[in-house]
Amino acid sequence: MLTPLCFVSSVVDATTSLALPSDPSTPAAKSSDVLRFALQTVNEQLDFLKSQWESDKHRLLGERDVLREAAKRAEDDKARRAREEKKRGGVEAVG
Repeated sequence: MLTPLCFVSSVVDATTSLALPSDPSTPAAKSSDVLRFALQTVNEQLDFLKSQWESDKHRLLGERDVLREAAKRAEDDKARRAREEKKRGGVEAVG
């Protein structure tokens, strides 16, 4: 599979080989074919980037969920220890 840089490079190569419309030696069909190819290449690159973005998004959302769960456990542990400390403090004050 081509990397994003390869796609950009191939589009640049294809578009730099275009002749100006005022150049009579290049038929309009050839220019259209090159532009069609460049558009197809850009669309393929866009599809690749979209799938990569979706993959990264899915991975990051999973990591976020793991971190949220870890933070909740840490907060629950802290609250539990505070309650236990308070109980011990109250028992010692009575005793």
